[in-house]
Amino acid sequence: MITSPDPVIADLKRPKLNVDFLEMTLTQNKSGKSAIVYKGTGYIRQTQDDVLTFRLYASQTQNTNAMADFRRLNQTRSGELYPEEAFYTLIGIASDGSQWTADRVLPEPSWNFEHSNPIVSGKLSLVTCGELLPDPKAVTLHFFERADLPMIAREANFEAVGCEFHCENDEDGFVVRAKSSEPLPKHLVMRVEEALRFLLAQSVSPRAIVQPRAVILNSATRKTGAIRLGPPISRGSIAFLKGWRLFETYLAHIVRQTKFEKWNPCSGYVHNAQEASANSLDAWAIGLCVAVEGLASMIKLDEGKVEKKKRDAEKNDSRSSRNSSSNRCRADSVSSSMLLGSADLSEICMPYVRLTV
Repeated sequence: MITSPDPVIADLKRPKLNVDFLEMTLTQNKSGKSAIVYKGTGYIRQTQDDVLTFRLYASQTQNTNAMADFRRLNQTRSGELYPEEAFYTLIGIASDGSQWTADRVLPEPSWNFEHSNPIVSGKLSLVTCGELLPDPKAVTLHFFERADLPMIAREANFEAVGCEFHCENDEDGFVVRAKSSEPLPKHLVMRVEEALRFLLAQSVSPRAIVQPRAVILNSATRKTGAIRLGPPISRGSIAFLKGWRLFETYLAHIVRQTKFEKWNPCSGYVHNAQEASANSLDAWAIGLCVAVEGLASMIKLDEGKVEKKKRDAEKNDSRSSRNSSSNRCRADSVSSSMLLGSADLSEICMPYVRLTV
């Protein structure tokens, strides 16, 4: 790993990250000896749009050529998911000896028919420098967004989910540090991001994630501006400085209820409500209603026998009503076809009747 991640994070923040590699290898995610491999030198750079990109000047190419790459490009169809074999893994050795890796890379080879090897470029959603620990006991998250954190000074300390948290805020972003004597909860980085989005009503994502032996750098993602749905505790409230208690409670809930890497459904519904508020009032209302309905469906109520029997009866009545309505629609369609003397009219109208019902 690099000696200190601070210079790299500072370059990412400017944004002027530039890493040159003495060796680069791009390997297709395909088992066996038929996997496509590009080897050579190259670099990773950050564009003015805050996106990480790479370029590899291949000196060796295995299991492909210009015509094969051209045919493979023409086989790509819009609207279809990329198969696993379309992705590649990038490994690079920098001039300081550090190893950088990136997964699920979609390369774009550029061939010159006067040369036997291409120039391969592409975008990177994230890149890792160093060795990731399976069960780290500490992690530091660097956010590049300005946020109104619930603190008077620039620092805050608290405990949550068995970890000690330390937050620092400045004009260009904020930093969240978490450490524990035991391994951190699984997928804690994602859970912290969810809890911060809930607390701030703002789309924030860590751009740099630092572990004891590694640092992960993320490309910038598009964010919706002018979100009008405010945070659960406004700054003008006397409870504003107690916002970290709300953060702790929500973080504990999603850590306990979420065993996978992706967002908890609750976070997804809240995010949709926030994003919808950036649109017109009608679109905002629809998005908010859908989000509230989704959140309400997650609430489990303990129903007694009488209440359960009542609910089942309501469902049965609803099904009977729909069946009766469908039968009436079918009868009307048949009568119309008989009156018009067309035996196929009911078959033509029935799909529309079903959609209407």
